[in-house]
Formats: sequence, structure tokens, C-alpha cells
Amino acid sequence: MRAQASSEFFMILVALLMIYTFMIVLYGNWVVNLQHTKSRLGSLDASNKVAFAINFAQLAGNGTEYNFSMRSPGSNITIRNNIVEANSTGAAALSQFEILTNRTNFTNIRNVGKVNITNNGGLIEIR
Repeated sequence: MRAQASSEFFMILVALLMIYTFMIVLYGNWVVNLQHTKSRLGSLDASNKVAFAINFAQLAGNGTEYNFSMRSPGSNITIRNNIVEANSTGAAALSQFEILTNRTNFTNIRNVGKVNITNNGGLIEIR
């Protein structure tokens, strides 16, 4: 009788360890998915802010300045062919927004912090 109880105990212990391992693997996948989603939303927010600021400066006319802060670590923002693209490192996150002009002095933004966008005679300057 004693030997049977210890074998049942070990079977239950093995089953509990398997369930625990499965839960750890599942939790790890959730964490990775959450990080990818956070990265995608960060690049989406960054490209949206830049596109809005460029469009605002273009529509408001000569001499317009627009300042904003951008917190998108790991995002690489590219401006080409009337499109603002944000690629996020660490995940396959790409977001695109259309802009009204192709006349910008900048093609690549890797700046995190304060961004200044100015309309200088139709040329959009990004600093």
C-alpha cells in the first residue's frame, strides 16, 4: 500500500510540474506579444505626430512653427514620397501616414525628445 501511495504522489507531482511548465511558456508568449504590440503602438504614435505636425505647418502657411515632444525609443521615422513611415526595431512594426507636401529638409528622424517643425516659404524644416 505504501509503494502505491508514493507512485501516485509522483504521478500527481509530474502532472503539476507539466501544468506549471505549460503556464510559464504561455506567459512568456503573452509577454512577447505585449512587447510587440507596445512597439507597434509606439511607432504608430510617432508617425502620426510627425505627419500631423507637417500637415499643420503646411496648411497654416509660411512662418508657422509646431513644437512637440516625441517619445518613441527604437522608432526610425522616414519621410519620402509624401509618406511618413515609422519602423520599430525589435518587431515588424511599420506604420504609414500621408502628408500634404514632399518638400522637407529631412528624410530620417531618430530623435527622441523635442521636435520643431517650421514652414519656411513652403519648405518644411524639421529640427
